[in-house]
Amino acid sequence: GCRHIFDATVMTFDDPSRLRLTRRRFQRATAAHPEAVAHPTRATRRIVLTGGPGSGKSTAASFLAREFTGDIWVLPESATVLYRGGMPRGVTDLGTQVAQRAIFSTQRALEQAHELQHPGRVQICDRSTIDGAAYWPSSPDAFFQSMNTTHAAELARYDAVIFMHTAAHMPAGYERDLDVRTEDAELAI
Repeated sequence: GCRHIFDATVMTFDDPSRLRLTRRRFQRATAAHPEAVAHPTRATRRIVLTGGPGSGKSTAASFLAREFTGDIWVLPESATVLYRGGMPRGVTDLGTQVAQRAIFSTQRALEQAHELQHPGRVQICDRSTIDGAAYWPSSPDAFFQSMNTTHAAELARYDAVIFMHTAAHMPAGYERDLDVRTEDAELAI
């Protein structure tokens, strides 16, 4: 199952179709509030799109990639990269732990590799190193301890976290990519 583990202040979009950005509005907002995007200890800024299955994370990331071509770089979801590459899904607690460790390590590696390849661009992350805590068999604290980190340390790696609610409860319903997603509409909520 999935647990909500974000205790930080996050931006929430109940309806992903309401996420409408333009370059002009983005530039005006960042000029008015440079502290909102500047991070004093890290050259690369990272924004996380997170939320339940079918919430529109990948759709929003694709939209942002089209609109801000030279300014951002969208990182793929680590779990999708691994599962499409043949990583088996955990069917036991130990199997889930193995998969979540791999996803955590892959996320970190993707962030670092893209920072080196695309310096100066804002990273849009389709999920983060924090998300695995929601799938960890025991507790979120046990997840972070197993990864030799803390919730606070991982959260500090990101400049913004945008939590998007799943569309599974909306009238249009929930469609899933059967190649990668295994959650039904009930579990997505």
